[in-house]
Amino acid sequence: MSFMPGDSKRAVPSFVDIEWTVESNELRAEMDRVLYSRADKFSDAWMKDFNAFMKTKVPRYTRRIDLTPIITPELLAKVRADRRGSLLKLIITFNNDQVNIKAEVEKWR
Repeated sequence: MSFMPGDSKRAVPSFVDIEWTVESNELRAEMDRVLYSRADKFSDAWMKDFNAFMKTKVPRYTRRIDLTPIITPELLAKVRADRRGSLLKLIITFNNDQVNIKAEVEKWR
């Protein structure tokens, strides 16, 4: 993820939209039974069925995360103080239907 200077007044976005899926053993078994046992794997018809399966059977989660309390002015000041040798790193952790984001400054040079 990268930010452009025009994204906000602080040069970082104020939020991020996240979308993810969660796979289970039962879902994998059904996918193997319904899709991967077919002889026409990766044909146009198979891809259409695969996309329909993913839309209807696989749980999808979405969250809008407010970044203003996560990307603090202190973190931005640390990155700006060493622009060539530091990065702002966002760590996104998924746990089924929950998501957590934290930010830290990483030295890379």
